[in-house]
Amino acid sequence: MAQQYPSNIELDKLIAGDGEAIDHAETMLTEQLQRHPEWAEFVLPFLASGQPTLVVNARHLLTLFDEEALLTIARGFEVDDASARFAILGVLWAHLIAMDPHDRQYWIESVAPYLSVGLSDTRTPNRYFADPEHMELENDYRICDETYLFINRLMSDDFDDSRFAVLEEDARTAVVQQFDRRSATLFSSPAVAARKAARQPAALAELTIITNFTTEFEAQTAQFERDQAVAKKWAPALRDFRAVAAVDTPQPTKAIFEVGSFLEMLSAILFVDPSKPKTSAFRPAQSVKRVNIITHGNPGLIAMSGTVDKNGGVMLTTHPSSGPDLLGPIDVAAVQLASDPNLQLDNGKPLAQSLRDRFAPDAEIFLIACHSAMGLSLPLMQDMKALFKTKIQAFSKEIAYCPSLDATHIIDRAFTAIEKCDNGSTRGYKHLVPDRTV
Repeated sequence: MAQQYPSNIELDKLIAGDGEAIDHAETMLTEQLQRHPEWAEFVLPFLASGQPTLVVNARHLLTLFDEEALLTIARGFEVDDASARFAILGVLWAHLIAMDPHDRQYWIESVAPYLSVGLSDTRTPNRYFADPEHMELENDYRICDETYLFINRLMSDDFDDSRFAVLEEDARTAVVQQFDRRSATLFSSPAVAARKAARQPAALAELTIITNFTTEFEAQTAQFERDQAVAKKWAPALRDFRAVAAVDTPQPTKAIFEVGSFLEMLSAILFVDPSKPKTSAFRPAQSVKRVNIITHGNPGLIAMSGTVDKNGGVMLTTHPSSGPDLLGPIDVAAVQLASDPNLQLDNGKPLAQSLRDRFAPDAEIFLIACHSAMGLSLPLMQDMKALFKTKIQAFSKEIAYCPSLDATHIIDRAFTAIEKCDNGSTRGYKHLVPDRTV
């Protein structure tokens, strides 16, 4: 069960000060910040404040964290602010340049995909300061130039930037664009994958979540359920979700997880053994590339459990009367609660940061929810994107389940279609094309 703990360092006051408090307490601060990598979430927004003192102090604090915060810091590049991006490059440089070359190679390959947006950012940042940890440059480079140089200088000790430095802006743009075109391949190459795999145990790249919907049809005869399906008085439950999931999920015996709450779903993403969240190891960082959630829902709620009656009526389990928590469905309140940087797991690790670190930079979550014909609400999808830092894919139309029937029973539960079975049903879920993306 996740628990909430308040921060015991007033980071905002330190950042708003003159910097001497940070200098005087640097040893103590370093110990605290390295014990709480999630606090980087509080510091990053100050880099986009536009106020030199706040930027300088925030940047200083971010250099005091250790490598457990590096992915969080790199994800800060999602903020569309040139000066914040420049400051983040400086922070990452301070961390990476001090590393052993072998470790540095691994970490630059881990953070670089988050920085790729910088390769097309032609704005010139406000620098505010110059200090020994900063990459000293004679040129007033744009963010795209800075990002290009940052990656190449760290990737190769032999990189020579002298020719780049004398190019006119248009010529530099051409060089950066060429690098941008091949950067995705560079950081997803077999060699990179092999290096990263050598540091981590084998991991599942795709997970499928199916939810605990019981059904009264299990207490009826096979003929009765079949006849109700013919009469359109039928709806899918757990065993139907399981059949659909098994068709398209790689390694289905390992990668399909049955859950009954939002917290159990999060545990499936977080842990190698979700049944033992207090003792299990986390899944390797950046190992999860796709999560499929197969369930029932309505526009404002993704159910994690519920019931189907013998007439095909679906009842979604909502939050208990005590109020929203992580033990019920996914809705805006639950997602916002999970997003709190101070919310910690039973193992003492921050929930939100730990979740984000499990996902690859290009990861996607697919919401395959039956009985949500109006589509999921945009606020819920946006809040899910903010929590997981992934692309969220969903449907504006209902997902139809189209069981194959003979004269006496359902013979195949794995067929699905968009909106209506008459539109052409196919086994599994990957033929379904989402039309809502955030």
